[in-house]
Amino acid sequence: SAATGNAGFTCPDNCSNLWFVVSGAPTSYWMHGWDEEATNDEQWPYKVKFSGTNLYGVIEFTEDDVPHDTTFVYNVSFPASATAYSGTTISIDLVKLSYAFVLSGTEITSNIGQPSSTKKIKFYGVNSNGTLATTPTATGYGHWFDASGNVCNWVSGTTGTNRVFSEFNETNFIFTLGQHPGRSTAGDVYKIKQSLIYSPATGQYYTASFEFNITITQ
Repeated sequence: SAATGNAGFTCPDNCSNLWFVVSGAPTSYWMHGWDEEATNDEQWPYKVKFSGTNLYGVIEFTEDDVPHDTTFVYNVSFPASATAYSGTTISIDLVKLSYAFVLSGTEITSNIGQPSSTKKIKFYGVNSNGTLATTPTATGYGHWFDASGNVCNWVSGTTGTNRVFSEFNETNFIFTLGQHPGRSTAGDVYKIKQSLIYSPATGQYYTASFEFNITITQ
């Protein structure tokens, strides 16, 4: 109930994600009967300030922080489906990516483009032999892959070789992985790769590789 004070807690071992939730607690309230009209709702903004931390993805870099290559590896699984393009989603470690490119999350988002663009960060599919696929074959920043992990085109029906896909959302840094219905069975394993290549200046290239080891379950 005090106006000021200290809040403390012990962070558990091996913690990878931590949230500190702040909500307003005014000392007096104005009663407002419920209705479905939003225009007559009272607004009570408040301001908070934090020290010793920052917004997620906003990092105060030092002169010791330099761009470098980095790799993200994810082992995922999802059930086979005969009817749906179902799968799973993965939220990547934005702090790790930010340190690799020495850019904030906002800067990364604004600089991402397709390989044909003039953006400084370009999104590629990666074939099983390491060559880059410059044309997206799924939605947005996305690619379909065959059973060998090579980028391929989407084909409907039963004749296509496209088994699984991966699509990257550059705003919330989430990959959506899924399957073509009816083409996988329990026990199938796929290894697919995509990458972001950052070129801050001519002749300079730094790669963030994303490797997905997908196991199809019952």
